Amino acid sequence: MTIPPQTEFFYKGKWCSACDDALLDCLIMLKAERNVSTTEYPAWFLLNASDWIKNKASVIFSALELKDRIAMLRKRYYTFKAVIRLRGAYWNPETKAVVVPQESWDNILKMNSFAGSYFYQEEPIWARLACVFGFDDVKVEGEKDVVIISDNTVELHEDEIVVNAFVGG
Repeated sequence: MTIPPQTEFFYKGKWCSACDDALLDCLIMLKAERNVSTTEYPAWFLLNASDWIKNKASVIFSALELKDRIAMLRKRYYTFKAVIRLRGAYWNPETKAVVVPQESWDNILKMNSFAGSYFYQEEPIWARLACVFGFDDVKVEGEKDVVIISDNTVELHEDEIVVNAFVGG
């Protein structure tokens, strides 16, 4: 099976890594400024992002193109998460690669051919994708009771100790 390089999965037409960088930086900045937690972005976010990309990468995109690109970035985020959750898979930060047993690759590529984008290397913008799309999947633990163990000990006398007999063993 021949799997193309990652760039063939990620970039077509006017899109390049500089455009993705500018788009993500703008979305992260706007989310922080407006304290927005949703991953669905209003039209004015897209207009700001269009200007931001024009200034940073010298490419002009319509709001519809940006909406489609955000959907593509979301797909990248969730596909990468699915790949690193495969049985026996792990991310090696030193080699910047995802290591997955061949049988797991075969199975996931049958279900999701886009996962092939991570066959040769990791997700290069993982941290920023997590900032944009990852707040909805953070595990929140329930409230915990705190038990304080006292340093003071009180000695019990033999007549204060009650022993319960076990019935039936």
